[in-house]
Amino acid sequence: MKPEEKRQLVEKALKSENPDALYMDGHDIAIIGIAQKSQHPPVVAYSEAQIIDNLMSWGMCHEEATEYYYFNIVGAWLGPEMPIIVTELSSLL
Repeated sequence: MKPEEKRQLVEKALKSENPDALYMDGHDIAIIGIAQKSQHPPVVAYSEAQIIDNLMSWGMCHEEATEYYYFNIVGAWLGPEMPIIVTELSSLL
């Protein structure tokens, strides 16, 4: 599935339940679905590994991409509508 198709599918699914859900600009390729926590609206779920790979496709080395990811993405708090980032099992092996 193309990145823009992932985004459109998730936007359509969240339209009625959380139209204020936030997205990570430039990282549609890393969308893996929708996630929800108790007492919170559903939000977009992204793959940690795919975000880092995407940053590397922008010209960063792995170390730079990882540092950027932790400081600028994981370290940001944008409220309850912000995306959830998933560390996939394959990354733990």
